[in-house]
This record gives sequence, structure tokens and C-alpha cells, in this order.
Amino acid sequence: MRLRAGWREQPRVDRVRVGVNDMDSSVERDCAAERSGGEGGSSGGRDASNGTSPRGMTALHDHRLATMEGSRGNVLAEARQEGDHLPPGTAAWKLGQDLVDRREYERAAECFRGMLRSAETPVERLSIEAAEVAAQLCAALSRERAVEKRLRDACGMLGRDLSRLSHEEVSFARGALAACAEDRLLDTHDASFAAASGEATGTTAHGDSPSTEVTVQADVRPRLRIHFFDCFELLCDGEAMSLGRNARALAILKYLLAHRGGRPVSQDYLMGWLWPESDPKRARWSLNSTVYALRKLLGGCLSSLPASETVLFEGGGYRLSPRVLLSVDTDEFDSRYEEGLQLEEAGRVAEAVVEYEKAADLYRGDYLIEDLYEEWTVIERERLCEVYVDLSRRLAVHYMEGGRLREGVRTCYRVLEKDRSDEDAHRLLMECFVRLGQRSRALRQYGLCEQALRGDYDMPPSPGTRALYASIMKDSGFR
Repeated sequence: MRLRAGWREQPRVDRVRVGVNDMDSSVERDCAAERSGGEGGSSGGRDASNGTSPRGMTALHDHRLATMEGSRGNVLAEARQEGDHLPPGTAAWKLGQDLVDRREYERAAECFRGMLRSAETPVERLSIEAAEVAAQLCAALSRERAVEKRLRDACGMLGRDLSRLSHEEVSFARGALAACAEDRLLDTHDASFAAASGEATGTTAHGDSPSTEVTVQADVRPRLRIHFFDCFELLCDGEAMSLGRNARALAILKYLLAHRGGRPVSQDYLMGWLWPESDPKRARWSLNSTVYALRKLLGGCLSSLPASETVLFEGGGYRLSPRVLLSVDTDEFDSRYEEGLQLEEAGRVAEAVVEYEKAADLYRGDYLIEDLYEEWTVIERERLCEVYVDLSRRLAVHYMEGGRLREGVRTCYRVLEKDRSDEDAHRLLMECFVRLGQRSRALRQYGLCEQALRGDYDMPPSPGTRALYASIMKDSGFR
């Protein structure tokens, strides 16, 4: 593996002083955008940034470091044992990724730190950077459930094969970590997330020492809010952007946003998708013109970023610049749903209901409903709809059990809007109607359930639903 030439530093931006760790302020280093004709370059990485933990985290931080220090030998020994045919660094990297898959984040972080501490021969700079950012990601993952999916996706971008790692993948992971950290610091003023980054390099402040001020980047990077649910919307600083009339530029934007966590989208794919009837030369010219229009569109909002650098050209494909901070409604929806599942599993039902309700509020309509017949949207639309139906069922159950019967009824109807044959929703509705004293509506709901199942699947209701119907007919078994 050889490092690419052409590393350069981006100009520094204005900074503000705060009493927390520097959560990767050098995320501004990124690959320079290639122009429509294909010119461009790449930028390299940086050395690890050291910071000082907040005073309030010192005792816990020192205890965690002591525990990790004692387990370091065991983790590295395990790596050597599992990968005895591999170089030590490669074996530790592979084990660390396996530990991430098993959600053993603290051990994974120690594995990546061990790659740095135990190096006896010169290690390539990119491998050092990858180990640093992986350790920081795992340290944050061990603390932060709310952004776990985003952090795991970033860690997954680094992959298992250290020899195939690219600067772009490390840059993406570093940018995701910085974006999550900034969201946490701005939204909750919680310094524990920032402490996780300093923990990756083993630095800490002691309670009897003066608090050391370190710098983090001011909030100068452009922020975009993306709405995928229902009709597509792009908001900059809370204001909806005019998307113009270039349908193909908008199509490329949606696709790049939807696939922002993967590799650059190839020119060939975009040309075959949007200009299938054109010859390659004309299709390439059309693509270059459309990307130019897209950059101009984004540059109108992202004033702190040159228009030419909003969409990068790398390795024969396009991607959005990681310097743009994105907030996506589908990401938040998934995160709140997963958090609700974990809270429900832990028996914290009231908190789970709050997360489910917030997720349901985000679901304004089906995913990219205006692109209903675009093949690439179908699977994600079905997935998100199924998640919405599941969390709505869970809400209906909790509403009924908590005596919130009318809310339970409304939630069941939301489920049936998506799937009129959802037998669970029909059954919950019948129970809610009975508890509301509306026995006739409960019986009528059974008839609707039977009609939907026979019409869609040519099958009768399940024995459980028929037993509930019989119980209602006898007016017994309910209070």
C-alpha cells in the first residue's frame, strides 16, 4: 500500500474556545473536487489531535483507562492467536472489526489503540490514521446509543482489509465522527461524547490541574437538512431551498444523498441511468453539464464552500463533499426506532413510547413518493414502511395497555392505511372498541378484517382472531 502524492492542508477557519476536547477539527482536510473534465486531486491525513477531558469526567475516565490498560495485552494476544499468519497490525485490525460487529466496542477500541502502541517498525501513515479514527469511533460507540447507527456505518466504511484502505474512506469516517460529535455538543452540550475522542489517544486531565482550553472548529461548515419522507426537500439553515427545474440534476442529488455512505457513484452508472439512448460521448457531455448545474445549485446555499467543491469527482465517480454536514430525516427515524426497541427491551416502556412517537412524527409520507417508479427507491421505501408499521403496532399496544384507547384506535388505523390486511391491527382495534364500550364497532371490524384477508390472500382470519370475535359475541372476557 502506498500513500498518494498531493497532500495539502486546507486553510484554517476562525475558531472558538471551549473547554472540551477537539473532536477532529481537521475534518476540513478532504479530497479536492475534480472539475467536469476530470481534473482533481486528493488530500492526505493528519496526526492525531490530543485534547483534555472535561473535569467532570476525570474519575470515570481514569478508571476506564486503567481497565483498558490492563486488558491490552489480552486483546493483542487474541489478535495474534486468531491471525497468526497475518502481520500483527493487520491481525489486530481484523479482530477489531470483528469486535465491532459483536458490539464489543471497548475491546475493539483497545485493539485499534494497540496497533499504535505496539508498532515496532515504521507504519504507513494511512494505517496510523485509520487506527486512530477507528479507536475514536469505538470509544464514542461505547457511550452513545443515540447516534450508534451513524457511527457503526462510519466504522464499517473502514472495512476489514487494511491493505485496500483509501484516504477517501478514512476521510469519510473521520467526517462522520466529527459530525456526530458536533451535533451532540450543539444540541445537548454534553461533553461526554467529546471525551470519547480524547480517550482514544489516552489523554486525560486530572482534577487538581487547571482546566486546559483547547479549540474546536466554529460552526462554519454548511449544514443541510434532508427530507426523504413524502416529497423531497432540501433545507439550508432551516429554510427550504428552491431546487430549480433541472430534473436530472435533482435526480443525481437525490441518489448521491441516498448513497452518501458508500463509494462514489460511477459516471457510467449515471450515464446509463439518465441518458440510456445517448452515445457515450454525448452522455458524458450531458452528465458534465448536469453536475455543473448541481454544483451551482448547492453553491447557492453553501456559501462557505466553493460550488466546485460541493460535489467531488473521485475514482471515476461522484460523491457529496463530506465537509457538508447533513441531517437526514430517515437517519433520525431509524435511530429513534432502534432506541425505542432497546428501551422497550430494557423494560423502560414510557421512554420507548416517546422515541416511537418522535419517529412516527418524522414519517410524513412514504419515502420519495414522487419517485415511486424509480427502481432504486423501491427497497428502501418498503423497508421504511415496514419499520413504520411495526413501531405503530407497538405504540397501539402500549396505548391500549396504558388506557389511552382513542390514541390506540388512531394508531391502528395508521397501520391499516399501509396494509388493510394487517390482522394484528384489526385485532387491536377490536379490543380497543370493546374497552371503549363500542361492541358493535368491534364486530364490524372483524367483518372488515375477514373481507380484507379473503380479498387479498383468499384465506380466513386466524384462529386467534376468530376466538376474539366469538368472545365479543358472547360479551365475555372483557371489562
